[in-house]
Amino acid sequence: MMLHDVFQLSVIATLVDFVGSLLIGLSAGRTLFRYLLSGHSARVVSGLQYRLAADLVTALSFKSGAGIIRTLTVTDWSHFALLLAIISLRFFLGQIFSRLYKTNP
Repeated sequence: MMLHDVFQLSVIATLVDFVGSLLIGLSAGRTLFRYLLSGHSARVVSGLQYRLAADLVTALSFKSGAGIIRTLTVTDWSHFALLLAIISLRFFLGQIFSRLYKTNP
């Protein structure tokens, strides 16, 4: 792999990671804003929790994707361990959210 290709993969990984971080920030901000306007009814709060959980799982997918892209350029075991932790976190959070909110029909 040439240095130019490594740089492009690094830029792509950074952009994908940034999109994941942006999704986390935007969904948290949107949820807080809607919560403050909701009047704190249990039905609205439950819907907000479900939407926030779905947004966070999507953001973790972007973050794990960035980690996978980074592993194409890194041969250090600590980076592989970090990637494994991110993917594991995404898997377990997805499982927990799907059980809590019954997303599977």
